[in-house]
Parts: sequence; structure tokens; C-alpha cells
Amino acid sequence: MQQPLNFQIVGRLLDYIRSRHLQEGDLLPPENVLMQELQVSRVVLREGLSYLKALELVSSRRGSGYRIRSGCLSGSLAAVMHALTRSGLIKLSELQELRRLLEIGAIADAVTNANAQDRQEIAQALEDLEKIESVCDDESLKKFTLAELRFHRALLRPARCKALEIINQALEDFFTFRNELSSEIIRMDSAAVKRTNLAHKALADAFLLGEASAAVLLMLQHLHSQPAAENSVDFNADSADKTR
Repeated sequence: MQQPLNFQIVGRLLDYIRSRHLQEGDLLPPENVLMQELQVSRVVLREGLSYLKALELVSSRRGSGYRIRSGCLSGSLAAVMHALTRSGLIKLSELQELRRLLEIGAIADAVTNANAQDRQEIAQALEDLEKIESVCDDESLKKFTLAELRFHRALLRPARCKALEIINQALEDFFTFRNELSSEIIRMDSAAVKRTNLAHKALADAFLLGEASAAVLLMLQHLHSQPAAENSVDFNADSADKTR
């Protein structure tokens, strides 16, 4: 299947940059020159340049043309994630899957690198999370979810994994910008909240003891023991029953 023209021009522009060994700060030729070399219209060329600008691969100022920027994976990933989460055009399950993979890979480094301040932040995040003893409606579920995200961020921050921090920020944005909770979000009763917090405490204890291997096993168990959707609690149904 042939790619749309705007995707084709992006590929040609990237090939142009690579084949001419252009580096950060180098100026791209004027639009008229690029139009001739790439055999495209001005409109299509500008679409391609705008795409590269959004990925922070080029920069431009009025009247000064386009300059090459140093590629930055974390910067480009952050920009894409912010756009997807703020617009609501990404599935929660995709974000959660990325987080699971990155957390399992980074947890040992986090334990090894953690200092006294990191452990104090983890303890504080755990304390805030444990204040939520039950989840009885969507609002308390959102509060618990954000508190859990902040605990995981504190837990993994010592690993200094930029990609993981971006994913966690995207998850926080997902819940912050949404007015309604996604149907993908698992609803939990008080027993499930207690079990989850016990798992969090075990992870925090592994950090306090400097047990990297134990933290890896605990993280694997924690991430694979999340309640299944079919066992979740429908708060809206509970509310409807009470009004009958």
C-alpha cells in the first residue's frame, strides 16, 4: 500500500538530512530549492517540515529558514505523549503496558541508586497512598489512582529512566485532563485497595533494605496481580441500586 504524500515527503526530508550529513545548527536549503530537489509542492513540503518541527528535529524563525536540531528521543516522546493524552486519543491500556515493561526493567537500578532522600520520598508517597482506605465512587478512585501513580514515580525516580518518567507523566495527564474515567479503569473495593497497598509497602520495604532482587520479584507479582476487569466494582450500578 502506497503511503500518503505527506508521509512520503517526511521520509524524503529525513533521507535528505542523512545523505548530506547535516548536523545540529546546519541550515536547510530555501523552500524553492527543496521543492525542486524533492519534486513536491510548497504546501506538501511545508507539511513535512511542520511534522519534523513537531518532533523537534528542525527549528525555524520567520525569515531565517529551517535549521537542524539535535535529535532528542525524550523530547520527541514527551511531545507526542502530551498531545495524545491531552486530546484523549490514546488508550489507557497502551500506557499501562508501556509502564509495566519499563518499571520491571528499571526497578533494580532504582533500588541500587536510591539515596536517603529518595527513600524518604517513597515513604511519604506510601503514607499518602495508605490514607485512602477505601474506594467508594469514581472521585475516590481517581484520587487513589493519582496517589498510586505518584508512589510509582517516587519508587522508580532513582533509576533516572527518562522514558519511564514521560510515561508516568502521560498517565497523570490522562487522569488530570479527563472529565470522566475510562471504562478501561479497574474499579476496586476496599479489600482490593488494602491488598494493593500491602504490595506497595512490600516494595517500599525492599528499597529500605536495598534488596534489588526482591524488588524485581515484588514488582513482577504486583503488576501481574492487578484485579481483572470482570471482577471490578461498578460504582454506578451500586448508586443506582441505592436509589431504587
